[in-house]
Amino acid sequence: MPLILGYFTLALGLMDISPSVSRTKQKKLAGLFFDKDTREQRTPCYLIGQIGRDDRCGELVDGGFLIDAALVMAMMAREKVGGLFVRIDCARIDGLMRMYERLGFEWIQRNEANGLEELVQFF
Repeated sequence: MPLILGYFTLALGLMDISPSVSRTKQKKLAGLFFDKDTREQRTPCYLIGQIGRDDRCGELVDGGFLIDAALVMAMMAREKVGGLFVRIDCARIDGLMRMYERLGFEWIQRNEANGLEELVQFF
C-alpha cells in the first residue's frame, strides 16, 4: 500500500479586502477590480487550502516543501488563466506566521468572519 507523505489543496477563491487595508495594497490586490469610490473590494485569487503531512514522514516532507509544491501548481494555473496572487489563511500562531513570511507571504488582514489571518504571495 502506498504511503501518502503529504498533501495540499489548491482552489480558486475570492478575497474580500477590508477598507482598513492601505489604499496601495488594495490597488495591488484588486488590480482591475479596484473601485476607488466604494473601497469594498472582492477579488479572485488562488487559495492554498488544506495542508497536511504524515507525522511519520516529518523529516522527509516539511511544510515549506508542501507550500512550494502548491505554489508551482498555482503558477502553472496562472500561465493558463491568469491571476495576481496566492492566498493562504491560518490561525495566528507565531511559528506558522513566521514560516509563511519566510516563504514569501505577506500578511494582509485578519478575516473577522472566521478569525483567520490572510497572507498573500504575488506572482
